[in-house]
Amino acid sequence: MTDKLPVAEKIRILHVINSLGIGGSETLLVNHVRRLSEVHSEFASEVCVLGHRAAANPYYIARLPREPHFLEFSGRYRNPIEAGRCVSGLRRLVKKCAPEIVHSYLWNANVFAALSTVGLRVKRISHVLDRRGERNAARFIVRLRTRGTGWLLRRGCSRFVAVSDACRRHAIQEFLVHPNQIVTAHNGIVLSDFAANEKPLFSRQPACFGTISRFAEEKGHSYLIEAFAMLAAQHIPARLKIAGSGRLLPGFRARVERLGLSDRIEFAGHVPS
Repeated sequence: MTDKLPVAEKIRILHVINSLGIGGSETLLVNHVRRLSEVHSEFASEVCVLGHRAAANPYYIARLPREPHFLEFSGRYRNPIEAGRCVSGLRRLVKKCAPEIVHSYLWNANVFAALSTVGLRVKRISHVLDRRGERNAARFIVRLRTRGTGWLLRRGCSRFVAVSDACRRHAIQEFLVHPNQIVTAHNGIVLSDFAANEKPLFSRQPACFGTISRFAEEKGHSYLIEAFAMLAAQHIPARLKIAGSGRLLPGFRARVERLGLSDRIEFAGHVPS
C-alpha cells in the first residue's frame, strides 16, 4: 500500500458505518478505504463501526489498512439511552482522530454522524444508499422520521453522494437536499479481484448467475426476474441462484412459477456467512 506522505500531512477521513457484517454497503466502504490507501497517498483513513466487533466479517477487516474502531452499539436506535451512548462515543472518537472529513454510510451512521459533529470544525459527507422515507407518507411516524432525517442530514453537511440517480432524486425530493450539493457515484467493482474468464458467457452450457440479498422492494429482484424471463424468451441458456430471505420471498417464488422459470431460477433461502 502507498504511504508516501507522513500521516500528519495527509487529509484525515473517518468513515462511519452501522456494522461490518456481509452486505453491499459494507463492501462499498471497504473498497473505498482500500482504494484510497492504495492509490491516493494524500488521504489517511480510519473506520468507525457503530456495531459489535464479534459480528464483523474477518474478510472485511483483513482488507482494511487499519483495524476499525468498534463502538459496540446494539442497533436499537429507538432506545434513547443506547443511542445517546453511541453518539457520545462517536463524538469522542471524532475528537480523538481529528479528521478533516467524516464520511458516513447508511441511515443510523448518517444521523449519528450528524449529531456527534455538532459544533465541531469538520466537513461531513453522507452516502445516500436507498430510497426509504417519504415526506407525505400515510403514516405520521414515517413523515416525521423522513423530515427529521432530512433536517439532520442537511445541517452542516458539506456534500452528499448517491449510489444511483434514483437515490439522488429521492434525496432531493424527500430530504430537500439541494441539487448542487449531491453527486452520483455508481457502485463499481475492482476488476483485478476477479480472475479472467476466456470462455464465452453464453455457450452450450448454461451460464450461472448468483445474487445474495434480503428480499425487499428496494433490492430490485423484480427487475432481475424480468431479465431472466427475457433470456428464456430468446432461448438463451442461463440459470440464476438467489440466496436470501425476507417477507417478499413467497411472492417471488410464486411469480417465478407463474412465469415458468422454476427450471432456471433457484431460491437458496438464508445462507449463513
